[in-house]
Order: sequence, then C-alpha cells, then structure tokens
Amino acid sequence: VSHPTTTAHPTTLQPLVFATENVTVLIFGAGPAGLATTASLSQFSIPYVIIERENCSASLWRHRAYNRLKL
Repeated sequence: VSHPTTTAHPTTLQPLVFATENVTVLIFGAGPAGLATTASLSQFSIPYVIIERENCSASLWRHRAYNRLKL
C-alpha cells in the first residue's frame, strides 16, 4: 500500500494572533530559559510577566553555582 507523502518547508515563525482576547504570558523563572523566552516574546510585542524567586535574574550565573560556566 502506497501512502502519500508531504514535505514541510520551514517558514518564518509567525506569532499567535488572539483577535478577541488580551493575553499576557506568565513566565516562571528568570534563568536562561526564562530570559530567552522573554526575548522571543519581545520580538513579537507579546506582553509578558516574569516571576523570579531570587532577588536577581540569572541567579545561577550571578552566584556562580556552576564553576565550569563561563560567560
């Protein structure tokens, strides 16, 4: 039995559009993933709120929790 195949071609990433809702993204943690997420959301002008339990962003970097991490 032969199945049809399709190929997906990557296109430019498009933001989600919410026509009837105001949406704010809630991000937990200002570590590497949280900061990368905020940068991506900012590119598309998507509002966000970031919550961090420490008193600074990227606390693992700032407090040198990993001695092999060099920035």
